[in-house]
Amino acid sequence: MVAIKISRMRTKYLQGLYEFNKSLSTKTRRFVSPILGDEKYWKGILPALKRKVSMAIIASHFLRRILAKFTPALAFTAFVATDNGKVVGIVWLSYSSPRSGCIGIYIADAYQNKGIGTALLRRAIDAAREEEMDKVTLSVIADNPRAIRVYRKCGFHVVNRVLAMELDLHSPSEK
Repeated sequence: MVAIKISRMRTKYLQGLYEFNKSLSTKTRRFVSPILGDEKYWKGILPALKRKVSMAIIASHFLRRILAKFTPALAFTAFVATDNGKVVGIVWLSYSSPRSGCIGIYIADAYQNKGIGTALLRRAIDAAREEEMDKVTLSVIADNPRAIRVYRKCGFHVVNRVLAMELDLHSPSEK
């Protein structure tokens, strides 16, 4: 593993996270949420995201537990991997219920296969234990064998296979 620092997400990393998202290759971007690579999304959401990060990520364990009970979408924590201050990876843990969580993770192309994903994932799992969660889940595209290998190495196992479907609302659909 390269000399990478893993830190809890703070507002000071948001601009770097934006730059990180812009730098992802088409191949890597295929594995993450399409909205995360959308320039308009970031320009519109960055100010609100800064407030949300300040409120939810930096919040105490107690506050996150309360948020998890009433507004799970706001109760999350995240960690970034940085190389000399440059964001090269992120993992987040959000509550899907008061006792379980969902993990999302992605790593910059040039930093993949260097142990960073494993380190970030283990940090999120530790955070889930600190939050007294009973289980965590994550989703992965079936043709992403490197990610699947990392997840299995960290103890995850397949519980179901999901078929993702899409409807393009700007083109005529077949009836």
